[in-house]
Amino acid sequence: MSVQRNEVDRGIALLRQLDQYLTPNEAAALEESARGVFRAKLHNLGVQFSLAVTEHNWRDAIDAGKQIIDEFPNTRMAREVNERMHVLTKRAEGEAVGEPEPAELSMPQA
Repeated sequence: MSVQRNEVDRGIALLRQLDQYLTPNEAAALEESARGVFRAKLHNLGVQFSLAVTEHNWRDAIDAGKQIIDEFPNTRMAREVNERMHVLTKRAEGEAVGEPEPAELSMPQA
């Protein structure tokens, strides 16, 4: 499957296409693979978010955070990112007006 080749976005697109054609029994057979695809997507977004925060790239962190919250709203990572969004927004606004950077922002756990 695409996940084995680290093509997560392609894997998700394929699952969405297949979903309209599969019977419930056929879909059940792919359930574990589908979970793996979505876990990989969440992990990749978490890495993007963490790297953006580490690099103080607040706009990219906000974008990745919004994607985590929108696509995986019921996850612990989404809750943790959501709790930090106001800080990221303030930092992005501060960066736009040239304010100094505050203390580090802790990363969410996957």
